[in-house]
Amino acid sequence: MIERTHVTTLLGLFAETGLIQFGDFDAGDGRRRPFLTRFELLASYPDVLAACVDVAESAIRAGDYVRLLCDVSALPLGTALALRTGIPLVYSRGGQLAPVDDLVGAYDIGHKTLLIAGLLDGDPLAQPWVQGARRVGLETASALGILDARPVGLLSPADDHTAALLSLSEAVEAYAAQGIVPAGQAAAVRMWLSLQSTP
Repeated sequence: MIERTHVTTLLGLFAETGLIQFGDFDAGDGRRRPFLTRFELLASYPDVLAACVDVAESAIRAGDYVRLLCDVSALPLGTALALRTGIPLVYSRGGQLAPVDDLVGAYDIGHKTLLIAGLLDGDPLAQPWVQGARRVGLETASALGILDARPVGLLSPADDHTAALLSLSEAVEAYAAQGIVPAGQAAAVRMWLSLQSTP
């Protein structure tokens, strides 16, 4: 379970460093998004990275995991969590390679594994490379993200195994209340979230 008391600290750090930005961005899959995350840059902000690890650590230790799994975009957080918890990390190179060529790290069959993600958008456990990791022995049934961009209405019972340090909806509301995000931009994010929950 994520400790909610640290959310305000993380929101301030993300706004200060630009790790969450609001505007009109290409999502890289042909869609547009009213926000952008740059969590792959966390290693450039050791204080922010340490704050993320502080929040995530208890959730990881409670799960009795023997491996952490991430892609290159979450590699700074995955590495820091591996150092803090002593749980070995395996990461994906992010290509279309077979799992034995794509995954970097030591692993074997039957390892209870937690997926570490920067952005939760859709079902993180359904990604092809995560499915490939399962086929080679990384039993990945849970995910921990930095930002959850999924509308609450889309979450299913399977999402009980997914947690995030904070949600996009709480971030935009906090930033709008503080005047960090203009009202029109906050409305665009709310609209985007509502459209995601439309079948």
